Amino acid sequence: MTLTPQYIRLAKNIVALTVVKGSNFIIPLITLPYLVRVLGLEGYGTISFALSLAQFVAVCVQYGFNISATRDIARDRHDPVLVNRHYTVVLSTSLLLALLTFSLYLLTILLVPMFREHFWVFLFSGLYLALQAITPVWLFQGLEKMQYITCIHLTSRFIFLGSMLLLVTESTDVVYVPALNMIATLIALIAALIACRSFLGVGLVSIAWADIHSALQQGRDIFLAQFAPNLYKNASIFILGIFTHEALVGAYSAALKLVEVAISGAQILSAAAMPILSRNMSNHRLFSLVMCGAGLGLSILLFARADVITSLLLQTTSEELTLSLKVLACSVFFVYCHTTFGINFLMLMGKQHVVKNFTLVISILGLGLLLILVPLYSYLAALLVVTLNRAAMATFSYGYYRRYRGLSA
Repeated sequence: MTLTPQYIRLAKNIVALTVVKGSNFIIPLITLPYLVRVLGLEGYGTISFALSLAQFVAVCVQYGFNISATRDIARDRHDPVLVNRHYTVVLSTSLLLALLTFSLYLLTILLVPMFREHFWVFLFSGLYLALQAITPVWLFQGLEKMQYITCIHLTSRFIFLGSMLLLVTESTDVVYVPALNMIATLIALIAALIACRSFLGVGLVSIAWADIHSALQQGRDIFLAQFAPNLYKNASIFILGIFTHEALVGAYSAALKLVEVAISGAQILSAAAMPILSRNMSNHRLFSLVMCGAGLGLSILLFARADVITSLLLQTTSEELTLSLKVLACSVFFVYCHTTFGINFLMLMGKQHVVKNFTLVISILGLGLLLILVPLYSYLAALLVVTLNRAAMATFSYGYYRRYRGLSA
């Protein structure tokens, strides 16, 4: 059987994304145990607490461009004029959003005593995630030229890993972790912008304010659909940090991080298939079988071996950590399903307003439950709310997929 250029490009993108996400898999398996051991659960909890607030900056800066810009560039990739225009509009909009949201973030950490106590940790965490959100990964993904951003990403991650192992050696070195992440990400951003011009031949062109306004209008539904889940996922860490102690936040965050490593598989497959599915939905059935099968297998594996994973990787027998991993393991399958039917079908079919609507309702309900239940039941409430919310997302995504799938024929 002769492979078509489409499938060859898909294979190359999967390999490139696997390398990127593989580094995101391997490096946390090194850094997470190391940080828990050196900084303790308390120190790791402080970093996670800061990142949970800073994540809202990242989502605002990204504004759903990882989906909308990738989709638009994939469809127009043979027209250099349109690609340059997309690039300029999205990058300019991201920079404007970064300026606005980071200013609000900085004001918040200056005014709130709990945040001001760890000012530099919060500051560097915010800069790190803002710079990461500005990086135009969507351009490389839409043009299906992932090899360049793969090299850049790997280099930056190894810079962070090497410097972290060298400089973070005792429990008082908490601030070095977000600072080193920020420096490595800044290097990656600069390298990515150079690669856009030098290797992709994509550059900035003249645009009007109306173009930025149009980008904000068109991306609003996808932004809200991606922002809303942060109301319960990152808010669960944030609210735990307010009502419980840092060690418990560290245990919960460590389990959430391990689960996110498993979820990165969904991001690999989703990102690799998105340019092709954007142009032709005929392969979505095969894509859905692969995604749902992988998600179910990972959920079962994490649940069954949670105690072994925590003892081997994190060298701890914390009951809270093991229980957190077991409960959150169930949510892996739900995330894979939501990615398959919500992101890689409904959004690509122009039904982002549908995803936005049910995501907002579920997320606001989840946030309300967290505020009510976490003060009463601590991390157990956070585990339950996050898992149930992800289950609800998957259920609604699949339900609307069944309603609209005839449109892709």
